[in-house]
Amino acid sequence: MQYLLARYKYPNVTFLNPIGLSGGLCLLWKDNIELQIIDKNFNMINLLVKLDSQNDRSLVTCLYGALNDIDKTRQWNHIRLIKTTHTNTLIVIGDLNFILHTDEKEGGNILSQSELDNNNMILHNNLLTSMNYISNLYTWTNRRNGNELIIERLDRILTTFDWSSTYPNATLYHLTVVGSDHCPIMLLTSKLKNSNKKPFRVNKAWFRDPSCTNIIKKEWKCNTNGSSAFQLTHCLKNAKVGLRLWNYHYFGNCNTQISNLEAQLSVLTSTSNQQNNNRVNDLTQKLKYWYDVEADYWKQRGKYDSLLMDDRNNAYFHHKANFRRQKTQVESLQNNLGIWLNDRKDIECELLRHFSSTSRSTKPPCPDLFLNNVSASISESDNAMLVAMHNAEDIKKVVFDMKPWTTPRPDGFPPGFYQLMWETVGPDVVKMTKAQDGCVDIKLDMSKAFDRVECIFLIASLKKIGFADAWCSMIEQCISTVSTSILLNGSLGNVFYPQRGLRQGDPLYPYLFILCMEAFSRGLRTAEGNNEIYGFKATKNCPPISHLFFADDFLIFIKARNKDARNLSTFIDQFSKFSGQAINFENSALAFSPKVTAAVKNEIANTLRIKRMSLNEKYLGVPLLLQKRKYSSFVHLLDSYRNRLHIWDSIFLSPLGELS
Repeated sequence: MQYLLARYKYPNVTFLNPIGLSGGLCLLWKDNIELQIIDKNFNMINLLVKLDSQNDRSLVTCLYGALNDIDKTRQWNHIRLIKTTHTNTLIVIGDLNFILHTDEKEGGNILSQSELDNNNMILHNNLLTSMNYISNLYTWTNRRNGNELIIERLDRILTTFDWSSTYPNATLYHLTVVGSDHCPIMLLTSKLKNSNKKPFRVNKAWFRDPSCTNIIKKEWKCNTNGSSAFQLTHCLKNAKVGLRLWNYHYFGNCNTQISNLEAQLSVLTSTSNQQNNNRVNDLTQKLKYWYDVEADYWKQRGKYDSLLMDDRNNAYFHHKANFRRQKTQVESLQNNLGIWLNDRKDIECELLRHFSSTSRSTKPPCPDLFLNNVSASISESDNAMLVAMHNAEDIKKVVFDMKPWTTPRPDGFPPGFYQLMWETVGPDVVKMTKAQDGCVDIKLDMSKAFDRVECIFLIASLKKIGFADAWCSMIEQCISTVSTSILLNGSLGNVFYPQRGLRQGDPLYPYLFILCMEAFSRGLRTAEGNNEIYGFKATKNCPPISHLFFADDFLIFIKARNKDARNLSTFIDQFSKFSGQAINFENSALAFSPKVTAAVKNEIANTLRIKRMSLNEKYLGVPLLLQKRKYSSFVHLLDSYRNRLHIWDSIFLSPLGELS
């Protein structure tokens, strides 16, 4: 150890000696770090340290977790005692020697659910959450081979809500393992600010100020010639420019306004006279207004729930917004060569390369031959309804049925903007809309199913089903005139133009995908009718079932015969050729009934190029194969429930929020 200290040249060090060959901690720090050791007990070092110049000191516990329950209880009782005697925000870092979820371990003995529950209860009782991380999941390995290999996530960082709010940009890295059975973990409490321009987004809180609506009405004037869609786009662009300038020069930052008002109140309340009292009342009303503005901001950022709409409860919404940001931040990305990219420009280039290549058309042949088995099922009255002009009330109803302050469109205007400003913007929206609106068990996994839909195949399928040419033309215009840019950590990247694919998130596109896959469904029914495949019968007298579809999740049933497997394989290849879809054989799986012989199982698996199904295979989140203990098959649902539940923890809710 003395050799290492001399090598790394840390002037300050403290030790906690090991007991035999286990435990032991060493803490090193430099002279410019403001640090105070509180105590060294129970295989932990507790200290106060100033992590940056802007915030107060943090309470840091460096912990080597105990393996037996008695010592573990002593450790966490001591942490709780230290926490109650200090008001500082807490962070626990180290080898905790336990896992929280079943997916944090591979190999070795399976931990019982009660053990996992006890570990999670430790965090809950101490109001701690486990930080998200970047890079590989596992931090420890027993460095053995084959079936003896065990890997787990034992090293982690736990934080309180207050600490996470103080350091919202903190990032935890799992570094590369070198010469140890543990990988190093590194915590960065701050990072360089993203200098890229943030996209424009309308803020609900702006509408508390009457001058906001005045700005929109003023900027909405449009004297531009062109189509209705072009004129609406021009009006939105004018409104965007006007709102940006108004927010910068007039409305301002709510945190700055609150800080200034609180400072003024602090000065005035130190002395008492009638003039000061009047001024205090005035400032108090202004402060209440800006508190409401702040509450609106965090509700919108946290995708607020109607349950809590009457409760300001900023702590809850602040935590929810930070939680979402941490979950969606991309700090590191592994490319197709297995190399981890950390630089923003490298990540942006890799994302652009990936999505550009995915959206590049394969130029499939004319699908008419493949679609011969698809018959028309759309009546003339159905088509008349689809292409009929909608009146202004219908369009208004659609707009007002939307959630007002959900994620906005790419232009930054959420539905709430149109709802609040309908008298001003409604006529242009209606005019634009009228101008455009005339308009064996085999689990198959489609690779990027939505992204691979070929326009030529989709339109041909719609026409075969019987949709009118006018409606098909509108759909073709919608999906072939799309431009896309990647939003990376809140900043827009370069624009590219997809040649195929349906954009997920658009309310129309899931229906188009289902209609596109109707050709696949009808093809399977035709193959079944021609005795090329034979489905599964639940009972002797019921009709056979050849397939079950739910969006892009597929289950196909055939008899365990090589002839059925060959015919199904040929059909899937033909469908892929014409539609642009590709089967992800790695994520697809086969399951056989008990009486099928091993030789037949291998023959069918080789024909279909699909592996046998494992016990953890799921369809729509539900296990396809049940273990002897059904509890083990569904325990993942409890983990998922806990992960979602912790954001609703009552410590973040005010009394009104808890009652709601």
